[in-house]
Amino acid sequence: MVGNLTELKELILDSVTMSLHALGPLANLPYSLTSLQLSNCELQGEFPAHIFQLPNLLHVGLSGNNYLTGTFPEFNQSSLLEFLDTSFTGFSGKLPASIGNLRFLKHLDLTGSDFSGELPASIGNLMSLRYLDLSFTKLGGSIPASLVNLSALTYLRTRYSNFTGQIPSSLSNLKQVTFLDLSENKFSGQIPDDLTSLTQLSHLDLSKNQLVGPIPSHGNGLANLTFLSLSNNQLSGKIPSWLFSLPSLEQLDLSENQLMGPIDSSPSFGLSNLTYLYLYNNKLSGNIPSWLFSLPSLRHLDLRNNKFTGEISEFQPKSLEYIYLRNNEIHGPIPESFSGLENLTGLTLSSYNLSGSVDMNILSKLKHLGYLSLSNYSLSLGVNNSDEFPALELLSLTSCTIREFPSSNHTLLNVDSLVLSSCNITEFPSFLKNLKKLRVLDLSDNRIQGEIPRWLWETGDGLLSYLNVSHNSLTEVGEISGNNLEILDMGSNNLQGPLPLPPRSVWFIVSNNKLSGEIPSSICNSNFLSILDLSNNNFTGMIPGCLFSSFTNGLLMLYMRMNNLQGVIPEVFARGNRLMTLDLNRNQLQGPIPRSLVNCTGLQVLDLGITI
Repeated sequence: MVGNLTELKELILDSVTMSLHALGPLANLPYSLTSLQLSNCELQGEFPAHIFQLPNLLHVGLSGNNYLTGTFPEFNQSSLLEFLDTSFTGFSGKLPASIGNLRFLKHLDLTGSDFSGELPASIGNLMSLRYLDLSFTKLGGSIPASLVNLSALTYLRTRYSNFTGQIPSSLSNLKQVTFLDLSENKFSGQIPDDLTSLTQLSHLDLSKNQLVGPIPSHGNGLANLTFLSLSNNQLSGKIPSWLFSLPSLEQLDLSENQLMGPIDSSPSFGLSNLTYLYLYNNKLSGNIPSWLFSLPSLRHLDLRNNKFTGEISEFQPKSLEYIYLRNNEIHGPIPESFSGLENLTGLTLSSYNLSGSVDMNILSKLKHLGYLSLSNYSLSLGVNNSDEFPALELLSLTSCTIREFPSSNHTLLNVDSLVLSSCNITEFPSFLKNLKKLRVLDLSDNRIQGEIPRWLWETGDGLLSYLNVSHNSLTEVGEISGNNLEILDMGSNNLQGPLPLPPRSVWFIVSNNKLSGEIPSSICNSNFLSILDLSNNNFTGMIPGCLFSSFTNGLLMLYMRMNNLQGVIPEVFARGNRLMTLDLNRNQLQGPIPRSLVNCTGLQVLDLGITI
């Protein structure tokens, strides 16, 4: 039918499902066609390449057809094509050198396609090109020098591709560029100083490459920059002060580098619009400058995993939503001004050498606080407010001295994840009984002794799915009744007696205890097991054969080393099993290596330790 429309100029069928229709009718599109728009049509099969050569064609939009394949033809010099979009399709092959013949092309988007090879030098002939997106492709190699000829270009993105070599300093000749994203490639060398002369630039992303050396020492030309990310490289040296003087900057990410030294304590201010500041995982030191705590628009501040020292200054901006300062060398109390951070949603802090204290009454006033992580602090959870932590869902206290646990039935009622590890706790806190929404509980690395109480299994009204009580001094378990437990870690205790059986755990860890007796075949009734660690106990007898024959779809890792198991390894490894790790060493096993081990096609670690 399309072939009969000899005067057709525009065919626009965007988002019309055409998965059941063959591409054959497209082969007869008339020469009069100027616009073909078939985005998100679920097209399948190979696109007729000659369509790109229709003499009057200006616009081709094929994006979002994941199963549409094809290659580019040889483009004619007479082509009038202005818009070409094959993003998120299966188009593949190398870009032909003749792509340089598209002298009227303004928009080229190949995002998420399968094009490979290097960019042809002829790309520099596209003097009308304004928009170029090569992201999420297999294109790579060095950026051709001719790219700097694209004087009209305003948008250039090569994210998550295979480009290598140094970033050409000649990119500074692209004076009209407002958006430049070269992230997640393999660019190396230093950041060219000349990039800071791109006065129209509003977005610059060079993250996740292999860039080294210092950040350019000047950037006065970047007055319009709103987004800058240099994260996940190997940049070193100090943070230059000009970065804190950019008047339009909204997001700054320098995380995951090797930056060091103090932050400028008195920059010429220009960060009134800064909303996101990420400096985590560097080697920054000195006091956190007080001006950081007074930025009027700041919402996210992440300085964790550095070497900052001193006390935390009073916070002024009520716009703050997330503050991450843990794993530094900060000391002293939490400022009272925290109680005024009415929009605060997440807070992580750690004190140096247990030198700080926390007044939880200050934090309990934060009505939107949903995530709180503290370490190396002295604190009391027995707050005085009647409406304590109404939005708090995740509370993590590690290596803290907890002077008092909650006595009120109204405290921490919405918490669903609670971490109280390395806090020198000597018994199971009774307030856990009141946490009706609790799903994750970590009490590891404490000094809890004796038996696990029956009520613990029903914590969270039976919704508890993760329980870690490892590295304590527990001696008895009793019957495990938590029907929703998916991860149960009781390793490194003093548990004695027979193996306790989990009802439906996915991860079951009881290593480094004093459990004894035979491993019951009823362990195989736990059909959901994917990780089973019984190592370093006193188990005897034979290995139940059902462990290898029943878990054909689930068991991934099995650890039984350092026991007193005897006999032979059962010759019952089923086809289709997913076993990745099998560790049976330091037992008293004998006999041949089971031939059925060949069925363990995904095996990565095998340690049998048998006497043949």
